[in-house]
Amino acid sequence: MKKLAIAAVALLAMSACSKSNTTETTVPAEAETPCTQACCPFAGEWAVTAVAIAGTDTVNTDPATTRIVFGTDSTFHVSTNCNSIEGNWVASCPDSITVNPLLRTEMACDDMSAEEAIIAALPLLTNFTATDTTLTLTAADPASFVTLVKVCGDK
Repeated sequence: MKKLAIAAVALLAMSACSKSNTTETTVPAEAETPCTQACCPFAGEWAVTAVAIAGTDTVNTDPATTRIVFGTDSTFHVSTNCNSIEGNWVASCPDSITVNPLLRTEMACDDMSAEEAIIAALPLLTNFTATDTTLTLTAADPASFVTLVKVCGDK
């Protein structure tokens, strides 16, 4: 029993270290100040309304089925009408963001345009502007962006 307890504590310590190391390595070199709730008020659930990639048509999404949840632990989860995408995000004041998609389910569906646009846009995103109810994530080329609205009841 004692060996089991020691192994559990060691496993917990290793997982805590690996999570913090992952977060630290994704901080952009130009980051001035790590994100705080005051400068990055977008933790929570958002409905995706549109996704654009420079040189392609804007994809208007169904906000009822296309959602992004930004966790306070620097993780995110995207759900669409078909698949889901998960990864990490790091923001720094006043308006910089890096989004790293890591996992994606790959079911074939009739209309995958929203998730294909999102998966293409996420790695390009570098900046954000936010209000209490809207969030716009933009790339270095402002023709690439994701627009979102806050889901009612989420603060």
